[in-house]
Amino acid sequence: MRGKWSRLALGLSMVAVMTAVAVLIAMAAGSGPSTGIGAGAKGEEAKAKPASLEQTAVLEKGPASVTAAEEAYAQRAYPAEEIPFELTLNAQQEWAQARGRAVGRGKNTAGQWALVGPSHAQMPGLLTFSGADYVTSGRITALAVDPDCTQSKCRLWVGAAGGGVWRTTNALSGSPSWEFVSGSFPTNAIGTLTYNAASDTLYAGTGEPNAAGDNEAGMGLMKATDGGDTWSLLPAVTTTTVSGP
Repeated sequence: MRGKWSRLALGLSMVAVMTAVAVLIAMAAGSGPSTGIGAGAKGEEAKAKPASLEQTAVLEKGPASVTAAEEAYAQRAYPAEEIPFELTLNAQQEWAQARGRAVGRGKNTAGQWALVGPSHAQMPGLLTFSGADYVTSGRITALAVDPDCTQSKCRLWVGAAGGGVWRTTNALSGSPSWEFVSGSFPTNAIGTLTYNAASDTLYAGTGEPNAAGDNEAGMGLMKATDGGDTWSLLPAVTTTTVSGP
């Protein structure tokens, strides 16, 4: 009997100890260092919100703000810091000239297209690696030259990635004159040019094989026997072998 009461007393003592430990842990969690950290964090967070709003207000009202017009101006001027006033005047003059060639000004009628320019791509020096102004062009993908070329007469054909075929008869001149000769093509994407002097035959392969984000597929092989004045589309020749029953 005594042993039974001893075991019961021991069990009650262990329960009491465990209860006391649980109470101490709960008190530590409620008022210990972690509570201080949590309260401090909440306090800092409460203070941070008004400070963030104040900073936002300063940015919106202060000199660091950029209006839509200022941002658009900065984009047009990049990489320069400003647009020279001379360029602004030139743009106004070009626009006035373009309006003078508009429909109803005696130059063309509705339904017809007219070139309003610019005809020369002037690249300002601030956009070049050398810092010098120059006249730029698109990608040139092909060249063909007449071997019977002299200083006074030299035929040269140029194929552009998206600009068709151009011809000059004075390629060795300091300022050669160019003529667009591929207006009848189904596409302006040119990938290759080959000239056969023996038969005075010029071949133009449409489509650009170079890897680029804006290249176009071809639409056939064109042929001219008069230097590029008139063209014909060569028929496609396809050979297919079928095996099996």
